[in-house]
Amino acid sequence: MNGMADDTKSDLRRECRAHRAARQGARSEADPERLADFFLGHVSPCPNSRIAGYWPIDAEIDVLPLLGRLNRLGYDLCLPVVVDRRRTLSFRSWRPSDPLEAAAFGTRVPLEGSPEVVPQMLIVPVIAFDNRGHRLGYGGGYYDCTLSALASTGSVSVGVAFEDQHIEKVPTEPHDMALDWIITEERARRTCPS
Repeated sequence: MNGMADDTKSDLRRECRAHRAARQGARSEADPERLADFFLGHVSPCPNSRIAGYWPIDAEIDVLPLLGRLNRLGYDLCLPVVVDRRRTLSFRSWRPSDPLEAAAFGTRVPLEGSPEVVPQMLIVPVIAFDNRGHRLGYGGGYYDCTLSALASTGSVSVGVAFEDQHIEKVPTEPHDMALDWIITEERARRTCPS
């Protein structure tokens, strides 16, 4: 990895996380529902798709209302799990009524006995995003490795964030995977990676 690019991304990541945290008190309680409206109004998952969500942490936009609506529409859901020594995420089947357990990074995951599954669509948290579909994540590379591993399956990636997390350009490296969609509480973007 290019050291200069890594430094730039690290600095930008800190700045964007601080911005997101500072804005937390100014968020509307309606933002998660508006995000769900834009998602359901623009993204069309195939009828029998399995959709991977995530458990929101660290001032991320709350996708639980969206996941609840997807569950009521009959979609199978799953949540990501970090597996020791692997960069690719594992996914366990999950419904909103299922119990969860504490996991790495302050998140929650389905219980260990839950079936492992492969999603056809991934809802991905972002720290910052640009119009090309590039995202700034937490720096662990988990989603980039996972999206790369699933690329041959035709999986669809949907980044979700607050609109004010949009930036002009996310610095990228060859291993960074662009997202197919970015959905915020204000709009839906079908991205055009370049």
